[in-house]
Amino acid sequence: MFPSLILAAALSACGGDTNFTVDNNNQTDVGTGEMTVIPVDGVEWVDVVPGFPCSQYVRIDSVGNDDLNIDRIDITESGGGVFSLSETLDGITLSPGSTKEFTVQADMSALGEATGELRIKSNDITTVDFRLPLHAVSVDSWDTGDTAGQPGC
Repeated sequence: MFPSLILAAALSACGGDTNFTVDNNNQTDVGTGEMTVIPVDGVEWVDVVPGFPCSQYVRIDSVGNDDLNIDRIDITESGGGVFSLSETLDGITLSPGSTKEFTVQADMSALGEATGELRIKSNDITTVDFRLPLHAVSVDSWDTGDTAGQPGC
């Protein structure tokens, strides 16, 4: 068998996201949309009480001249199961000037801290595989006795 045929067969057998890279500088034909993500530097939860989930909003703005096509939004590193999305977010198209808002939840089961990552796969012209850091820190301690209501986040 020819070496090129072996290589082609091996590459076709590989699954995964071969069309997406972290940096799109060498693949300008892949992305035509443009987005901004808020919060810009990541999502942070402080003083989370274990057993009481907390949510925060994330917003994606389509800021380019072409549609922003979002293939998938998911949690790639969940911090040991701490982070989750409020809904399934696949196949979203945002026209220029429109937004998509959704919530990310942190649900800690013990005292400590957790880190994770939100992934947005799109046709963004600069970053088709965008990663947003997630970070949650629990309260220093908490009382498991009688509480008057659910603690705040």
